[in-house]
Amino acid sequence: MLKQINNHLNKSNKKALSVIVSYVLVISIGITIALISYSFIKNYPNILNEKEDCKDGTSLILESAVFDAENDKLIVNVKNNGLFNINGFLISVGDDENKAPEINDLKSIPEQPATKGAYNFLPVLNPGDSKEITFDTEDYDIKVINIQPFINKDNKRIICSESLIRYEL
Repeated sequence: MLKQINNHLNKSNKKALSVIVSYVLVISIGITIALISYSFIKNYPNILNEKEDCKDGTSLILESAVFDAENDKLIVNVKNNGLFNINGFLISVGDDENKAPEINDLKSIPEQPATKGAYNFLPVLNPGDSKEITFDTEDYDIKVINIQPFINKDNKRIICSESLIRYEL
């Protein structure tokens, strides 16, 4: 009889242990899924709003700009005063100092393919280097110029959002 009681207790202990192990596994899996979900949800807005920008220290200055209305030319002299190479810049012009320039279809002379409103440095403009560029203004009356540098990364143009230059003639 004692033997039967011991056998019965051993079987019930094994069952109890098996149930406890299963509960621990279920709780562990649940906590792991909750942590993974929390991590994903916490970082999800950052993944959506992540915007590439130029590195701090990427800077282009407009040293001078001359508008030759008689010959329909705008001559700009730019300098890379930053720490990194610059691939080019976007340019827009306007005829009202109180408004943002809206004309962005200037073509460089000699014209580069598919670059209206932009100029690509070939080769890149190294830190400390300057370049003079002439644009055809097509009878525009230019009073204000906006220039914004960009870099190329992984075949994508990344505009330096913090480096907008406004120049009034």
